[in-house]
Amino acid sequence: METAYLPDEFSFCMHSCGLIHGLIFTNSLEAVEYWYERGVRIFEADVDRTWDDEFVACHDFVKETFQKMEIEEIPEQCTCGWFLEQKLYKKSTSGLTPMSLEDIIKLLQRLPDSLFMIDPKVYSYGETCLLLDKIEYYIKIFGIDGRRIVFETYNEEMIQALQNYRGLLQYQYCVDDERETESTDKIRKWELGKLIRFLKENDIGILSYPWKYAVEELEKLKRLKEEGFFIFSRTKNDIFSDLLKKAGIDVNIIDSLVTEAQRKELKAYREKYLKQYGILVKNIFGGQNFTGEI
Repeated sequence: METAYLPDEFSFCMHSCGLIHGLIFTNSLEAVEYWYERGVRIFEADVDRTWDDEFVACHDFVKETFQKMEIEEIPEQCTCGWFLEQKLYKKSTSGLTPMSLEDIIKLLQRLPDSLFMIDPKVYSYGETCLLLDKIEYYIKIFGIDGRRIVFETYNEEMIQALQNYRGLLQYQYCVDDERETESTDKIRKWELGKLIRFLKENDIGILSYPWKYAVEELEKLKRLKEEGFFIFSRTKNDIFSDLLKKAGIDVNIIDSLVTEAQRKELKAYREKYLKQYGILVKNIFGGQNFTGEI
């Protein structure tokens, strides 16, 4: 399965654009700029639908989210324009800048060596088509190669929608996730061989496999690697990056890179974790024993 713009060596991707000022899930411009300056080139952004059928970088575009973001005045109808006028986390920071879908595509133009993973928070066939229509419009306006966008899917409806946009972007499927709904459960209960055939038939060569699930299904992970899939895997930070690399993970999605002080604090935790999983990874993927050294 042909892929483009993906790294040739183990890399990091910042989850929800990365931790900034101690905050996660900000999906903010400042988070992208902070981690880009520190050498990260792959970013994941959550994208949700606004009241007026536009799309913005937000994990869940609902009142509860806005309250967590320290937005004080919330209208009944929350439009894209209204959201972009806000400053996020004004009490905790000097204010972070929200982004629209258009802003994300503009960043690909501004940061020509970057790649964005879009994690949609809409899951139906119609909503997926609406989002892909918007992406197609913006990449044409800004002259962006759509293959610099990895678009995540969770269910059959979303994958069916991709057929109208073959070759537009690179497409990814999430193998397992906390988001267990009726629409995702169906495909996740398929026999692995059937799933692999289905993904290949639909030009999906990239997988998202959160490490908390992948580490419990290492034989499954190995089969997916042998079938040629490029794999992203989510952890909170990079404390087990060597373990993920040995297990064939290509990109580790993280909130942040740990500091030297944090590494020392996490040493005992790492040693305990490796006693449980390090030997399993070694037995299945080969290589040397893992140690508690970090």
